[in-house]
Amino acid sequence: MIKDYKINSHNSTVNGSPGRLYDWSKFDWNQETEHDFGDLRYSTDSVFVPDDKKGHLIGKQKAYAPYTDGYLHARHCQYLHVPYDWAESGTVYRVRPNDTMYTGEIYRGNLVTLQEAIKKEDGWYWRLHLSRFKPTIDVDVELWKQVKIRTVTVGVTIQEWLDKVIKEALEKPE
Repeated sequence: MIKDYKINSHNSTVNGSPGRLYDWSKFDWNQETEHDFGDLRYSTDSVFVPDDKKGHLIGKQKAYAPYTDGYLHARHCQYLHVPYDWAESGTVYRVRPNDTMYTGEIYRGNLVTLQEAIKKEDGWYWRLHLSRFKPTIDVDVELWKQVKIRTVTVGVTIQEWLDKVIKEALEKPE
Protein backbone atom coordinates (compact mmCIF):
# COMPACT_ATOMS: atom_id res chain seq x y z
CA MET A 1 0.00 0.00 0.00
CA ILE A 2 1.27 3.49 -0.84
CA LYS A 3 0.20 6.62 1.08
CA ASP A 4 1.15 10.24 0.41
CA TYR A 5 1.30 12.83 3.20
CA LYS A 6 1.67 16.53 2.35
CA ILE A 7 4.88 17.87 3.86
CA ASN A 8 4.17 20.22 6.75
CA SER A 9 5.45 21.32 10.14
CA HIS A 10 3.83 18.40 11.97
CA ASN A 11 5.29 15.51 9.96
CA SER A 12 8.75 16.93 9.26
CA THR A 13 11.98 18.03 10.86
CA VAL A 14 14.13 20.95 9.71
CA ASN A 15 17.88 20.63 10.17
CA GLY A 16 17.18 17.98 12.80
CA SER A 17 14.78 20.12 14.87
CA PRO A 18 10.98 19.74 15.02
CA GLY A 19 9.30 21.40 12.05
CA ARG A 20 6.90 23.25 14.37
CA LEU A 21 9.79 25.51 15.45
CA TYR A 22 9.98 27.11 11.98
CA ASP A 23 7.82 29.61 10.16
CA TRP A 24 6.73 27.56 7.14
CA SER A 25 5.67 30.65 5.22
CA LYS A 26 9.40 31.45 4.84
CA PHE A 27 10.13 28.28 2.83
CA ASP A 28 10.36 29.04 -0.89
CA TRP A 29 8.89 25.96 -2.58
CA ASN A 30 8.36 27.67 -5.96
CA GLN A 31 11.52 29.76 -6.59
CA GLU A 32 9.68 33.03 -6.00
CA THR A 33 12.33 35.00 -4.10
CA GLU A 34 15.71 36.47 -4.91
CA HIS A 35 18.71 37.15 -2.68
CA ASP A 36 21.41 39.75 -3.26
CA PHE A 37 24.75 38.33 -2.17
CA GLY A 38 26.31 41.80 -2.46
CA ASP A 39 30.13 41.76 -2.61
CA LEU A 40 30.46 38.01 -2.10
CA ARG A 41 32.43 36.24 -4.77
CA TYR A 42 32.55 32.66 -5.95
CA SER A 43 35.44 30.65 -4.57
CA THR A 44 38.55 30.49 -6.73
CA ASP A 45 39.74 27.10 -5.54
CA SER A 46 36.55 25.07 -5.08
CA VAL A 47 36.00 22.10 -7.35
CA PHE A 48 32.26 22.76 -7.09
CA VAL A 49 32.45 26.16 -8.79
CA PRO A 50 32.57 26.14 -12.61
CA ASP A 51 35.79 27.65 -13.97
CA ASP A 52 33.95 30.48 -15.75
CA LYS A 53 32.46 31.67 -12.41
CA LYS A 54 35.51 31.42 -10.15
CA GLY A 55 36.30 34.75 -8.52
CA HIS A 56 33.27 36.54 -10.00
CA LEU A 57 30.64 38.36 -7.97
CA ILE A 58 27.69 36.18 -7.04
CA GLY A 59 25.24 39.07 -7.27
CA LYS A 60 21.51 38.46 -7.19
CA GLN A 61 20.34 34.89 -7.30
CA LYS A 62 16.91 33.39 -7.52
CA ALA A 63 16.04 30.75 -4.91
CA TYR A 64 16.97 27.22 -5.87
CA ALA A 65 14.23 24.74 -6.67
CA PRO A 66 13.74 22.26 -3.82
CA TYR A 67 15.56 19.02 -4.57
CA THR A 68 15.71 15.59 -3.05
CA ASP A 69 18.78 14.03 -1.61
CA GLY A 70 19.26 10.31 -1.76
CA TYR A 71 19.21 8.13 1.28
CA LEU A 72 22.29 9.49 3.11
CA HIS A 73 20.66 10.20 6.46
CA ALA A 74 18.61 7.04 6.83
CA ARG A 75 18.48 4.00 4.58
CA HIS A 76 15.66 4.19 2.00
CA CYS A 77 14.62 7.63 3.28
CA GLN A 78 14.80 10.72 1.07
CA TYR A 79 14.85 14.29 2.27
CA LEU A 80 14.60 17.72 0.69
CA HIS A 81 16.80 20.80 0.45
CA VAL A 82 14.52 23.85 0.45
CA PRO A 83 15.40 27.58 0.43
CA TYR A 84 14.37 29.19 3.73
CA ASP A 85 14.00 32.94 4.16
CA TRP A 86 15.93 33.21 0.90
CA ALA A 87 15.36 36.94 0.36
CA GLU A 88 16.96 37.80 3.72
CA SER A 89 19.55 35.11 4.34
CA GLY A 90 20.06 33.08 1.17
CA THR A 91 20.05 29.78 3.09
CA VAL A 92 18.89 26.31 2.16
CA TYR A 93 17.60 24.00 4.91
CA ARG A 94 17.28 20.24 5.03
CA VAL A 95 13.70 19.02 5.52
CA ARG A 96 13.23 15.39 6.55
CA PRO A 97 10.23 13.32 7.56
CA ASN A 98 9.72 12.61 11.26
CA ASP A 99 11.55 9.56 12.55
CA THR A 100 8.32 7.55 12.59
CA MET A 101 8.22 7.75 8.77
CA TYR A 102 11.66 6.18 8.30
CA THR A 103 12.02 2.82 6.64
CA GLY A 104 11.71 0.00 9.14
CA GLU A 105 9.50 2.01 11.52
CA ILE A 106 5.85 1.38 12.28
CA TYR A 107 3.71 4.29 11.06
CA ARG A 108 0.03 4.26 12.00
CA GLY A 109 0.08 0.48 12.43
CA ASN A 110 1.92 -0.28 9.17
CA LEU A 111 5.56 -1.09 8.47
CA VAL A 112 7.35 1.53 6.33
CA THR A 113 9.26 -0.34 3.61
CA LEU A 114 10.36 2.73 1.60
CA GLN A 115 10.00 6.50 1.99
CA GLU A 116 10.32 9.04 -0.82
CA ALA A 117 9.88 12.79 -1.32
CA ILE A 118 7.72 13.48 -4.37
CA LYS A 119 6.42 16.63 -6.03
CA LYS A 120 2.79 16.90 -7.07
CA GLU A 121 0.89 19.81 -8.61
CA ASP A 122 -0.12 21.16 -5.19
CA GLY A 123 3.24 20.72 -3.44
CA TRP A 124 5.68 18.21 -1.96
CA TYR A 125 4.68 14.99 -0.25
CA TRP A 126 6.26 12.23 1.80
CA ARG A 127 5.35 9.00 -0.01
CA LEU A 128 5.35 5.97 2.25
CA HIS A 129 5.36 2.42 0.94
CA LEU A 130 3.62 0.49 3.69
CA SER A 131 2.92 -3.12 4.45
CA ARG A 132 0.60 -4.59 7.03
CA PHE A 133 2.45 -5.17 10.26
CA LYS A 134 1.61 -8.12 12.44
CA PRO A 135 3.93 -8.48 15.41
CA THR A 136 5.11 -12.06 15.86
CA ILE A 137 7.69 -13.81 17.95
CA ASP A 138 9.82 -16.13 15.89
CA VAL A 139 11.35 -18.67 18.24
CA ASP A 140 13.86 -21.28 17.16
CA VAL A 141 12.62 -24.08 19.40
CA GLU A 142 15.66 -26.35 18.98
CA LEU A 143 18.06 -23.51 19.78
CA TRP A 144 15.96 -22.50 22.77
CA LYS A 145 16.06 -26.05 24.15
CA GLN A 146 19.88 -25.90 24.05
CA VAL A 147 19.94 -22.49 25.74
CA LYS A 148 17.43 -23.62 28.35
CA ILE A 149 19.60 -26.59 29.31
CA ARG A 150 22.69 -24.37 29.76
CA THR A 151 20.93 -21.52 31.59
CA VAL A 152 20.54 -21.73 35.34
CA THR A 153 20.18 -18.03 36.21
CA VAL A 154 16.99 -17.27 34.28
CA GLY A 155 14.28 -16.01 36.64
CA VAL A 156 11.20 -18.17 37.14
CA THR A 157 8.82 -15.53 35.72
CA ILE A 158 10.81 -15.17 32.49
CA GLN A 159 11.21 -18.93 32.28
CA GLU A 160 7.46 -19.50 32.63
CA TRP A 161 6.70 -16.89 29.97
CA LEU A 162 9.20 -18.37 27.52
CA ASP A 163 7.90 -21.89 28.16
CA LYS A 164 4.38 -20.67 27.37
CA VAL A 165 5.53 -18.97 24.15
CA ILE A 166 7.39 -22.08 23.01
CA LYS A 167 4.44 -24.33 23.85
CA GLU A 168 2.07 -22.12 21.85
CA ALA A 169 4.52 -22.05 18.91
CA LEU A 170 4.76 -25.84 18.90
CA GLU A 171 0.99 -26.25 19.03
CA LYS A 172 0.31 -23.92 16.06
CA PRO A 173 -0.54 -25.84 12.89
CA GLU A 174 1.67 -24.83 9.95
